[in-house]
Amino acid sequence: MEGSHYGTGYFSEMHLTAWREQKNAKVVSMCDLNYEKLVGRARQFGIPEQHLYTSPEEMLEKEQIDIIDIITGPESHPSLVKLAANAKKHMLCQKPFAVSQEKAEEMVGIAKNAGVRLMVTENWRWYPHLQYLKGIIDSDIVGNINFVKYLNNFYFTPLMNSKDIKQPYFKNMPKLLTYEMGTHWFDVWRFLFGEPNRLYAELKKVSPYIVGDDLGTVLIGHDDFHGIMEMSWASRRNLTTPKQEQLLIETDRNSIIIYENGLTKLIDQRGETILYNQIIKNSKLESFISLQRHFLSCLESGEEFQTSGADNLKTLRLVFSAYESSANKEVIRLPL
Repeated sequence: MEGSHYGTGYFSEMHLTAWREQKNAKVVSMCDLNYEKLVGRARQFGIPEQHLYTSPEEMLEKEQIDIIDIITGPESHPSLVKLAANAKKHMLCQKPFAVSQEKAEEMVGIAKNAGVRLMVTENWRWYPHLQYLKGIIDSDIVGNINFVKYLNNFYFTPLMNSKDIKQPYFKNMPKLLTYEMGTHWFDVWRFLFGEPNRLYAELKKVSPYIVGDDLGTVLIGHDDFHGIMEMSWASRRNLTTPKQEQLLIETDRNSIIIYENGLTKLIDQRGETILYNQIIKNSKLESFISLQRHFLSCLESGEEFQTSGADNLKTLRLVFSAYESSANKEVIRLPL
């Protein structure tokens, strides 16, 4: 398969590096409104200048492609999805998928009506240790879940007075952490534990250099257990490793702890057992490679994408419900 690439911003390098690892697909053309940035990224990945465009319409008209990877901001997604759908191209679309639930539903409908496949680029669930953990949860190793705590902390937004941040648009986003990163973490939660039926959120802005939220706690309820998602871009937890991610699962038979580097431990009456200790040097890149491989495999087999546009509607519902809950100080019942 041959594909085109919309967008050459900060994260496009990760996408393009991962595409290089796919045996049955390659990127043959690129598009961005900023021609200087477009040329720089194209040279980095060996895309000839005659296959570079500043107009997505022109690229679709001239390039004989099968798939499109959309790596732009969510406000541009509806128009790009519509263009690609009208041209009968299958799509990967960067998260956050949409600026609202209504826009997301609109794009899912456009793709469906056009008869094309649409998958959202939710890479977090494709981290190797989380894929391993899913298998453990689905096995008979883990007991009945009582409680889950998902912790994601980073010391980031208090440093945004610097001019060197790689995504400066973060400063002015009215919805920030829960929207930008919560999409990943809610997707992981759904992947591992299924669909919750209620949530309550407290969100807050800490840094003076941003507009949106950078701290939040979300209480998430299921029929038989509940959990807490704790997220922050303004927490000093460890000065040597300012980013921390940890997942604790407590069951009636044992507990499982998953650390930032993927180390996974099972704790029961007999002590500690290391379940997973395969430290991968660039696990983020591996997650993108696996995600793209899944996308291509499903296109060939006809199987449903794990993170299809329709599936991502459920993730976005949790994201926007968290903002609603925090604003109104109320529990949100799901599904809406």
